[in-house]
Amino acid sequence: MRRDILLVLLTATGSALWWWPVIMEPSLDLPWWPPLAFVAVPILAGLSATLSGERWLLILVASAAGTFAGMCVGYAIWWPADGIEASYVPLLVAVGTLAEAVVSLVAALVGRKIRVPNEKYRRTIWAALVCCVAFGPVAVALTPPLVAKRVVRNDRLAAGRFEALRVAVEQTSAEPGGVARICDGKTLKQHYSGPPFSDTDWRYIAGNSVREDGYYFGIWIDCPQPDAYVVEAAPIRQEGDGTRRFCADSSGMIGCGLGTHEECLPCAK
Repeated sequence: MRRDILLVLLTATGSALWWWPVIMEPSLDLPWWPPLAFVAVPILAGLSATLSGERWLLILVASAAGTFAGMCVGYAIWWPADGIEASYVPLLVAVGTLAEAVVSLVAALVGRKIRVPNEKYRRTIWAALVCCVAFGPVAVALTPPLVAKRVVRNDRLAAGRFEALRVAVEQTSAEPGGVARICDGKTLKQHYSGPPFSDTDWRYIAGNSVREDGYYFGIWIDCPQPDAYVVEAAPIRQEGDGTRRFCADSSGMIGCGLGTHEECLPCAK
């Protein structure tokens, strides 16, 4: 009986905490984590059902309840800042819980059919179960320091990109043809010497913004009739992508952000 209670607790806990690294903000934004969580939770149910045997239905309930509770608590802690994303939270919780319950049902039914009379093999399954449960909390604990390292890296790359882009814009505007030359991404690229932008970025960066390493970079200029420009760089998300803002304009002003009237704001002292 104690074994079954332990299996139920491990299954519920593991099913809940596997979803936290997906939901938490700022996150690592790993595209493979949601599919991995979708697979890991049924594996938990299957391993527990193998060890429990006839208690597979209780294991299934624990898996579904743990998923539901984990997603609800996760979103309660890290509610999406984006209003549109937040409006989909109830649907995500309902669909996620139902999908995990269906897949966990299959895994539990398979697990209950497996007989492991050898004690050595049973210990191996117990070890796999514990490792699977522990992976979620470990990922939650590692996410903040890894995000902090990503922010430092993004800030460094953004500073290099902005400075190189500012110099490229100045050099391009000094050529025959003046400011209008900035609208030609190929010409800009010839004067650029910082961390790389893609070829697509160079086609759209003048008059638009492009994204690289957690920042967006833009050259705000009226390309049909250009007479001035503003170069800007800012983090896509202030908490998870970067901490700095950069701005430079055709007057030679260098600042730390763009004002409401597209003027560079001075850096705080």
